[in-house]
Amino acid sequence: MREEFPAKNMTAKVSIVVPCFNDIGCLARWLDALLAQSYQVLQIIVVDDGSTDGSDGLAREYAARHSKIVFLQQKHRGPAEARNLAVSKASGDILV
Repeated sequence: MREEFPAKNMTAKVSIVVPCFNDIGCLARWLDALLAQSYQVLQIIVVDDGSTDGSDGLAREYAARHSKIVFLQQKHRGPAEARNLAVSKASGDILV
């Protein structure tokens, strides 16, 4: 019988990368869904990639209220650069 993730070891920290560029319409829903997960050993890294729609402010508010969320910001360089920045700051055993 196959074990379901995260199997028996519930202590592995999972870092989740959320690149963000002008996503104010979806960002709160995404972050709320991640925060509602039953697996609690999470680090959620939101990288704002130079948004102009207020996404950065919303992500900052979430990070201020939730210790699991890390907010990073950069000038608009695209999703690959945003992910690379997040990977450099991730502290999890598993990176998603």
